[in-house]
Amino acid sequence: FLSVSLLILSYFGGINKQAIVLWAFSATFFIIVIADYILVPVYGYIAAAVVFSVANFVGLIIILMNFKKETSILYYEMFLIKKSDKDFLTLS
Repeated sequence: FLSVSLLILSYFGGINKQAIVLWAFSATFFIIVIADYILVPVYGYIAAAVVFSVANFVGLIIILMNFKKETSILYYEMFLIKKSDKDFLTLS
């Protein structure tokens, strides 16, 4: 989740939309802090790992929703590998 988020966050930084970046990082941060405060004392490091993954997934959803709104690209087109992608990779 984190790697896809970082790619799309770079796009928003490049088009001067840092508010979206701040919103996504803030949501992720607050989910981690609050859930870790509640769950880690009871469930330990397993809870920390699960909370980190869930928080980054929520951040990814926020980023993807904003990216779709900004670019009008459909969700499945973001992750579907097309023939033009393969052609581009073989040319590089």
